[in-house]
Order: sequence, then structure tokens, then C-alpha cells
Amino acid sequence: MFKNILTNTLLNKNFYYFLIGISIVFSTIYFRLIRIRLPRELLMLQDNVIKYSIVFMVSVGFAINLYLLILNILTLYSYKPKENRFTHYVNQISETIRRSLFVIYNIIVTHASDSYDKLANLADKFYNYFSTTPETFFPFLKYFVRLLIVLAFLVDVFFFFKLNFFYKALYLLIINILIEILFYILIDFAKNVEDAANALIITPKGVNPDSGLPITNYERAPGYENINLQFYITQYILCNKLTGYLDYYQRYANFFNPRVAIVIHSLYLIGWIYVLYQNLIIYFS
Repeated sequence: MFKNILTNTLLNKNFYYFLIGISIVFSTIYFRLIRIRLPRELLMLQDNVIKYSIVFMVSVGFAINLYLLILNILTLYSYKPKENRFTHYVNQISETIRRSLFVIYNIIVTHASDSYDKLANLADKFYNYFSTTPETFFPFLKYFVRLLIVLAFLVDVFFFFKLNFFYKALYLLIINILIEILFYILIDFAKNVEDAANALIITPKGVNPDSGLPITNYERAPGYENINLQFYITQYILCNKLTGYLDYYQRYANFFNPRVAIVIHSLYLIGWIYVLYQNLIIYFS
């Protein structure tokens, strides 16, 4: 029974979300790995002709980073603004993207052979490799990638006034995407601790005086007399340890995310303000 539990959330088979999810996956692969972007000038006025595509890009870049800066400042101070039409649509889009990617994830997990065993093996190897690594490692790795990208953006803006290194640095986002996918899988897998605990009677027996480790007795719970006891014990211990690591990971991420985001989006805003300032000087000169 336990091996059939591939995920603890309901599988949404809506074809609409499937199409959106597939589109997101392939567009991400295309724009992040395949498409080669040529250097792009940041001058809005070229040969006495206004380049509206540049105007649009700069305006959107400025507006998005200003919005995200304000949003993260409010998050940092635990202020939840009232939902308006704009935030409602933003939340709706975010939820649609989340559900669409979840459908793709579930389809892959459901149709992969021995998927639970593979996920359990992944979780076990992850914990063995990273259990002694500080829980801040992965959040700070993602922050480092984002900082490199924004620095590439500032170099392009202040030294060359065209986007070139910034586009190349965007490939680094693949690292962050892979980390997000990994932790999404681990968090979903770790929720199986509840199913394993329901099948077991867990009785603490004190602490081993030699090793300092807790001594625990496991028995089959009523209604689970036919289960493989050792398998359930192994999965319970693995999910329990993983849950502890992921809990601290999430706590550090929740603490640092808004603070780092404020720095990142402030740097982007400085760059976009400089672009607007230089273009205004050229336009009125």
C-alpha cells in the first residue's frame, strides 16, 4: 500500500493545466538553454527614431522591480496589503502556474516505473550527502546566482549601455531551477512520514547510553498487520530525518528571502533608473 503513495496531494488531470505546464517547461528550456540573445542597445532614441520595444522593456523592467521591492518590504514587516484587482490577477496567475507544473510533476511520477523507490533512493542519497551541510547552503547558493546576474546587468548598464553579459548570466538560473525542483520533490516525498507513522505503533524506549541515540520500538498498527514492517520503519526514519532538514531549510529561506530580494531588486532599480536618466538626457539634449 505504501509504495502506491506517490504523492500526498491530489492529482489534477485537467487538460488545461497540462497544456499550460507543458508550455512553461518547453518555453523555459528554449529561453534558458537554446535561444541565443544578441546584445541589445538600451537607447530609446536611435537615428532620431523612438524604439518603442526598448521603451516597453525598460518600463516593464522598472515597474516589475519596483513592485517586487515594495512587496518584499511589506513581507519583511509582516504587512499584508488588501487584495485589489491587480494583486488578485497576479495571485491567480501564480496559482495557475503552480497547479500546471504540479500536473506535469504528477504525470511524470505516476508513469515512471518504480517511481516511489526512485524517489526514496533520491531522498536517501540527498540526506546522506547533505545532512552535515548547513541548511543555509542551498538558499545562499541561489542568492549567489541571483547576485551574479544582477551584477552582470549593472556592468552592462553602466559600462556598455546595452544588455549582453546579462543575457549570458541568465543561463545560471538553471541552477536555481534545478534546486527548486529538487526541494519540491523532497518536500513532497517527506510528507509520506504521516502515512508511515499511521501504519506503525512507535514507542520511545529511552536513550542509548553509549551512542546517545534514542531507542525506539516499532510495531504494526491495527489494520496494518500484513505490511512489510522493516520497509515502513526505514521509510518513516528517512522521511522523519528529511522533514527536520527541510524544516530548517524553509525557515532560513523564509528569513533571508525578502531581505535578499530587497537588495537584488534595489540594484535592478538603480540600473533601470540610470537607463531612464541617460535616455532623458539624450532625448532633451
